[in-house]
Amino acid sequence: MAWSKKGLFLAVFIGLIFASNAFGQKHLFPTAPFTEINKNSVEQLENDIRNLVPTCATMLSQKLLTEWPRKRNGWPKRLKIDFVQNAEELQLEGHAETSGDFFVRMTFNAAPFINGTADLKMTVCHETAHAFYRYKLSMGEYSRIPRWLREGSAVYLANQVLEKERKALFNFWLKNENPLNGLDGKHSFKDYYEDSLALVFLKERFNADLNFLQDLIEGKSWEESITKLTGLSASDFIKEAKLFADQYLAQQTDHLSAELKLLISDYKSRNYVASTRLAKEILNVNLSDKEKQNSLDAGLAISVLINSYQKVETGIYEKAILIPAYFYGNDKAQLRYKMAGAYLENNQAERALKFYSLVFSDHAEVPILAQSATAGILRSYVALAQWENVLDWSEREKGLHPSNLVEYRYYRGLAYQGLGKVDKARKLFSQVCQMQDNRVFRDKACELIK
Repeated sequence: MAWSKKGLFLAVFIGLIFASNAFGQKHLFPTAPFTEINKNSVEQLENDIRNLVPTCATMLSQKLLTEWPRKRNGWPKRLKIDFVQNAEELQLEGHAETSGDFFVRMTFNAAPFINGTADLKMTVCHETAHAFYRYKLSMGEYSRIPRWLREGSAVYLANQVLEKERKALFNFWLKNENPLNGLDGKHSFKDYYEDSLALVFLKERFNADLNFLQDLIEGKSWEESITKLTGLSASDFIKEAKLFADQYLAQQTDHLSAELKLLISDYKSRNYVASTRLAKEILNVNLSDKEKQNSLDAGLAISVLINSYQKVETGIYEKAILIPAYFYGNDKAQLRYKMAGAYLENNQAERALKFYSLVFSDHAEVPILAQSATAGILRSYVALAQWENVLDWSEREKGLHPSNLVEYRYYRGLAYQGLGKVDKARKLFSQVCQMQDNRVFRDKACELIK
């Protein structure tokens, strides 16, 4: 296949994606000292995708019993790849998307794959499934496939059901967010789990999942195929699929161990001390056994820990960070942010700086954490007594909460003091000493000017 220069020079994208997509003001801050997204990692990602697409296409051909013609080098014909390249192209609903009909294009946002939020192989196979159907069907045929079926079939064919299930279940159990609203309900990326359950329903009740998907790629209407394979009308199928999904979700809850049910109960009743203690016990047991590291128990325990407000030992986070993100609900940014806070509290400022920087630089998908990480970077530099960096990161006061404003000015005073600029330091400490919005830092400043 012919790769464009766009993909190879994605370094241009690195600076742009976060400047516009995190919290709107990232370009006003200095460059953070750590990032995993660079020219080399992007080029490696591009090579990985180039190797995965033909593999995914072969897997799909075997399931769908139809071939995607290849070029001599094995690349599927009429397929192009691109990466998010500038601020105007950042309107992807997820980590990637596929478009086109005669020429099919898959577009990837590099960041989630490099920072470990998204699983590369499953996502590539998901987009390849979309591309396969677009290649085989006319624009009219493809447009007649409802969105729930497009996404559900891609999730199902790419073996992503478990990935979508973990996030959906954890949000359901811990946050009361019901992932089911019916296939004909309002649709968003949060509905991909329910979409895929429609194919699980076809498999478990009628053993007709692949027959249905094969009919679909041959251009047959989904309504006609459903009736042929199940005896149900399209509307009845949607009703039955919802009933199945409801029962499936209830079964997943019923099958939880007593220990996990207690964990959920403690968390939802805001007994965070008890839920944190139990989550750590569960995690320590599961992380000590390689066969249990990716278990539902371990994933739910991690999800509880990173959504609680209790102290957790850095060693637990260090073990958890090695687990693929989708096993605990794809909250990689939240886990990194919590790790950074634990390191800083443990007087491990260099490690804290690294993880705050990674959240700030590499996780535009969670803008509130990217913004909060700036304070963590500043506090890490203060702990390291890197005063020039403290000045750089403390001078941006726009939008700060009044309490943070007091803290930032106090740090700036410390920086001037550390750099021998005594008059500037004393002036700032005097200002802070008169401010009423943060008693802790006000009192510290007052002590320094006595």
